[in-house]
Amino acid sequence: MIVGLLVSPLAWRRSSDSSQDWMFPGGRLLNKTLRGAWFAVLVGMLGAIAPEVAWSATVVDPQTLEALSNLSDAEREALMQRYQGGSAAREDEQDADRIPGQMRMSTGIESLRQQDRGNRADQKRSHADSDPQKGARQGSRFDQLNRDEQVSMSRACLERKKRRANREGNAGQPKTTADAPACTAVELDDYLGAVYPFGRFLERPRPFGYELFDQDAGELSSITDIPVPTDYMLGPGDKVEVQLFGKENRRYVLTVTRDGILQFPQLGPIPVAGMSFDEVQELLQARVADSMIGVEASITMGALRSIRIFVLGDVRKPGSYTVSSLSTVTHALFASGGIPETGSLRGVQVKRGGEVVTTLDLYDLLLRGDTGDDMVLEPGDVVFIPPVGKTASISGEVVRPATYELRGSSTVSELIELSGGLLPTAYLQSASLERVRRQTDRTIATLDLTASKGKDTALQSGDHLQVYSVFDRAENVVLLTGAFERPGLLQWKEGMRISDAIPDLRRLKARADANYLLIRREVGPERRIETISANPSAALRDPGSPENLLLQSRDQLVVFPNQGTREDLLEPILDDLRQQAGMNQDVQIVDITGRVKAPGEYPLTAPMTVSELVRAAGGGVDDSYPREVEVIRRTIVNGQRREITRNVIDLSDPEAARTLLSPYDTVNVRPIQGWYKTERVQLLGEVKLPGEYVIQPNETIESVIRRAGGFTQEAYLPGTIFSREEIRARQQAELARQGQRLKSELLQVQLDYRGSEKADVDVVRVRQLGALLAEELENAQALGRIVIDMEATLSGRAPVALRDGDAITIPRRPAEVTVLGEVSYPTTHLYQEGFSYKDYLQQSGGFSSRADRGSTFVVRINGEVSALDRADAPMPGDVVIVPFKVDRGRGLFMTATIAQIIGQLAITAASFKTIGIF
Repeated sequence: MIVGLLVSPLAWRRSSDSSQDWMFPGGRLLNKTLRGAWFAVLVGMLGAIAPEVAWSATVVDPQTLEALSNLSDAEREALMQRYQGGSAAREDEQDADRIPGQMRMSTGIESLRQQDRGNRADQKRSHADSDPQKGARQGSRFDQLNRDEQVSMSRACLERKKRRANREGNAGQPKTTADAPACTAVELDDYLGAVYPFGRFLERPRPFGYELFDQDAGELSSITDIPVPTDYMLGPGDKVEVQLFGKENRRYVLTVTRDGILQFPQLGPIPVAGMSFDEVQELLQARVADSMIGVEASITMGALRSIRIFVLGDVRKPGSYTVSSLSTVTHALFASGGIPETGSLRGVQVKRGGEVVTTLDLYDLLLRGDTGDDMVLEPGDVVFIPPVGKTASISGEVVRPATYELRGSSTVSELIELSGGLLPTAYLQSASLERVRRQTDRTIATLDLTASKGKDTALQSGDHLQVYSVFDRAENVVLLTGAFERPGLLQWKEGMRISDAIPDLRRLKARADANYLLIRREVGPERRIETISANPSAALRDPGSPENLLLQSRDQLVVFPNQGTREDLLEPILDDLRQQAGMNQDVQIVDITGRVKAPGEYPLTAPMTVSELVRAAGGGVDDSYPREVEVIRRTIVNGQRREITRNVIDLSDPEAARTLLSPYDTVNVRPIQGWYKTERVQLLGEVKLPGEYVIQPNETIESVIRRAGGFTQEAYLPGTIFSREEIRARQQAELARQGQRLKSELLQVQLDYRGSEKADVDVVRVRQLGALLAEELENAQALGRIVIDMEATLSGRAPVALRDGDAITIPRRPAEVTVLGEVSYPTTHLYQEGFSYKDYLQQSGGFSSRADRGSTFVVRINGEVSALDRADAPMPGDVVIVPFKVDRGRGLFMTATIAQIIGQLAITAASFKTIGIF
């Protein structure tokens, strides 16, 4: 009681209170105090009968307290009875991960409200229509909750998820829960199964048949386009159409008066009350024939009269309705909006004069299409739908899972018949029947549907029958996976061996590894996974050998491709082995690395030797070294520390190859020392036998040229170009780097001189040259040239060892010297004995006004680069390069960059020119 008094002020707090409400700390309006006091008494009483619920109320959220405050007297009394019955206390005796008490209380409140609202079923149906998953009421436990319960359960699931995340965090560093993601659908369903493990959320299918009224039935009050039955009884308001033909041609539309008379011109009043349409036809035709000579009559029904009926009871729109006189009971039900889930489909009554004249079972219409009891209504009839009677539900392996209404005493077999029968996958030996026992708790009975006792079990209202499926696994089969021509299931027979499952190697794919077969086997009732290896080729060669193993039911045979990875086929088996390992059980996995066809992790078959693991990995490759195979073993010493030992195994020794492996072992197959792939070099130009040559390790240029037959008479050795691929890659990267720096400097120059008076011809020229160089850099290809002294190389004074991919080009003797850059006329001159570089510069018109004379350099025919004033005498093929000079200042770095790039390009150009590319 004291706890209730402490909580009562919190019950009336709302965030939406208006500003003029007089608030006090933790409370609402003062005029709500009496209601708060009553709630204090309620919580106090709950505390007396269910202490855990009272304690939960002390931390109840404001929304639940608000819901409690809005309960009616009947709802409060029902809530008290519910908790006095002890159901809440029993629910609270679960583990700490159970749903909080305030959420259970909120769930109880919502269920009471649903019971007290007669039209609640309409809302549930409309919501189900907008959400097919909810409408199905099958599968997910979470989908069976109402919206408020779903919100509460989602919050509780998230809280448990946060607690678990904190427990799994590192010591002293708990995981952050503020950003914890919401529970997934699977997590919510698992949580509800843990909260209510004994059936609260067993699958409850939607009641059967009510979807008949979900669709719009249209306008049913006027039925004018259907044939009138001959036994239709005429009454006041009906219209009869008479067509006279013969001697006279006339048409009359006659209306039955209130006295039941037809006023027929020329014939007078004709009483038709209580007569059928067939009788009226005969009467009128006879009267016309007798009274009107030479005239015949065609009699049809015109517009039918309307009648007023009543549709009452558990219908969506009870009341009085005006319908056609041909309307039946089902028409009246459609006109009233149909029957909600609270109404009975099997006891629709038609009352006339206070007496029940017929009872319609809509199941006859829905299940058998029988409309025999769907009688035509008369004026003043009352269609009454009583509340739904005794119900039982069925789910699982049946044709039509649903909740069905029962009539009289029904049995399990009758419920199965209502559901359309059992599916072929139904497991009949063990079905579960859930029942509410004496309105106190739930119990489960297991029924054997193959026996008459189980099928004849009498049903009670609220029963739920769950028909389970047969196990989702095949028995007496062998599974073939991997590199089989026809993978899949194979029938297992007693005494079956590998040779029976693989009678011919043609059953395997063309590039399958026929020397290794992995068998995944389930052992014992707990179905622990074990792996076994075998050699299919050996088993087929000698069926009596140990390799031809006996197979067991549910064995999985895996054959691997001889090329590519084996990870996809191995990973599911490795995952099974990891999951079944425990604290005192090692993971039965080993690892192999190095020079094998398919390195990686493999199951540790029992027993497994080093040679078997190598065979499992497809065997060694061409450069593997079998004499020195490392076995690295991890062992735990005294349960405190791990030691790593290394052993070297010689696989050529049969005894050593049979060394057994242990879990976590790693086998490393190393390559043969000195094993290299074939290395080739290109020898081009002025040699007698140019082409590609295969070289030995460390073979020299002199050796390859000797193999090529020596030089031709046109060979010019000082111009030999020796290029190497790795050097070319570095030079190409440097060109790209210099190009980026050049672009940056060009942008800086543009920014420095923008709007300045110094934006003269020099700056424009620098920019133009830089743009041209940037374009050249995009297309430039580094040569990878290494400067060598060919004469010293051939004489053995400076031998050069060749590598794979090297290229040697021996050019012809050139006859020119080229001058480039800031001269009056850049061009190429014929080489003249005794000329200096200055002579060639003079022949090109001398330096221009923008030449940087001090930076002029020479690219020699042999690839050397030197300043002009330090260069030796000119040689044929040399290139003289005169850089341009720019203002010294912020463009200084750019100037150096351009000069450096020009040098790179000049060296490349000179080399290309030497070998005759341009």
